[in-house]
Amino acid sequence: MNGLQDLQITVLFRQGDAKGYAALADRIHAAWEALGKGPLAGAGMRLAGESLLQVKVGASLVPTLAQSFAITAALIFVVFLFVFRSATARLLAMIPSLFAILATFLGMRIFGAALNVATILIATTVLGTTENDQIHFFHHLHEREGAPLAEALLHALRVSGRAIVFATVINAAGFFALSFSTFPPLREFGLVTSAAFLLGLVADFTALPAGLWMLDRARRRA
Repeated sequence: MNGLQDLQITVLFRQGDAKGYAALADRIHAAWEALGKGPLAGAGMRLAGESLLQVKVGASLVPTLAQSFAITAALIFVVFLFVFRSATARLLAMIPSLFAILATFLGMRIFGAALNVATILIATTVLGTTENDQIHFFHHLHEREGAPLAEALLHALRVSGRAIVFATVINAAGFFALSFSTFPPLREFGLVTSAAFLLGLVADFTALPAGLWMLDRARRRA
């Protein structure tokens, strides 16, 4: 041990969230205290690493995520009221975006992806981008206002459906290009965001028309 000044030990583990790092840090500190009574008495130990920094940043940004998402949703809601003057249409228009966001975070939870400095931006990015499709959809839907819902839906899908598909695929491809980055958080951001766009596209042609059908049926019964 004579002449030993620095010793670096790399620890690999799978549970890469805030709780996992906290449990790992406690076990490392406990092991170090046990070793400190022997030949390492008087030496100091410090936990460091890029992954640890990313987890700490992600945990500190969770409140910011909730605030930014709420502000973005409120602003889009207000703008949609000025454009279409319909609170019901506004809420229905959020179905694809909310479906994509919830499914994305559920997938991240299942596959063990943690929130970090990049993936924390997914919710507001998906919400702000996918709402463009809803504006086009409802704009053409209102062109047949007063007509039966089937006719209005067919018109909206025929006029804006192809444009929505192309725009979503282009956005997904653009964010997918980030998956080739060497920076892990940016790579995860690109992969997850592109997948969220595709999920929103699926909801555009399934969940959104279904919500409109349910609302129309409730109105006719009333």
